Amino acid sequence: MIEQANETKGRFRTFLLRALDHYRISVRRAEMAGKRHPKEAVTSLEDFDEASLPLASKEMKPDEAFTYIWASALLDEVVAEVGQGCCRDSKQIHWNLFCARVLEPIMSGKEPPPLQELCKRFGINSGTKASNMIVTVKRRFQRAISACVRQHVNSDEEVSQEIRDLMKILSSNSAS
Repeated sequence: MIEQANETKGRFRTFLLRALDHYRISVRRAEMAGKRHPKEAVTSLEDFDEASLPLASKEMKPDEAFTYIWASALLDEVVAEVGQGCCRDSKQIHWNLFCARVLEPIMSGKEPPPLQELCKRFGINSGTKASNMIVTVKRRFQRAISACVRQHVNSDEEVSQEIRDLMKILSSNSAS
């Protein structure tokens, strides 16, 4: 670098200041590049396994497939978080009941089983108690999905709209 200094182009002090400025810019670029790249290794597209994509996403335009997969991943994250929270808080029966009455019917596209049947299966003594247990988990689910979506939007007003959009994306693509 010093070899590039030339008396005819200016003062040595100016040269050093410019060199320091360039160094500072290079360091800043490296810091910013680190923020743009994930801490984990970046996956090569050549290593990508198309078979792992949901079937519905294979028939979509690229932007629709991206949105659908993102919405599915977000929903999977929320389901896992709520399930773990229920287990942690000794509400395993609540979670199992919620899965049997709400999640599994949605995922399979079937009618939910009768509440009395689920009460017998899980040893719950009344339909009212079972309904209250389901509502408890639904509220946890709503809070968890709101918190997860809030990380991706700028305001609380956008959370409701984003959740409506997510549900629309997932329901329209699961129907096709």
